[in-house]
Amino acid sequence: MTDTAGFRARFPEFTLAIASDARVQLFLDDAALQINASAWGLKTDLGIYYLAAHSLAIDNATGFTGGTFGAVTSESVGQVSRSYSSGGMSGSAAEFGATKYGVNYYRLWRMVPVTPVLL
Repeated sequence: MTDTAGFRARFPEFTLAIASDARVQLFLDDAALQINASAWGLKTDLGIYYLAAHSLAIDNATGFTGGTFGAVTSESVGQVSRSYSSGGMSGSAAEFGATKYGVNYYRLWRMVPVTPVLL
């Protein structure tokens, strides 16, 4: 079962000054809605923690203005230009390459067996 204490033990860099317990819990709850526990099995809590940390890191970095996040791979000064890394990921996975938490979440996600969805 995920909780703020477990989140802070795993990710001590998210201090109370960066994110209150209520804010961390909000991101944990959001992440839990996106992970199918029956498919993830024993990795469910770990997936929730990493997805919540990734989302919180992105939200803290971009605030309400949107924007790009990730390692700067090139930068120019004349006529301003900047490129960001997607962590070596492409396509729909590229968004997870923006943070170390997203990379770990994606690594776990790739271990989850694919199951058909019956409608």
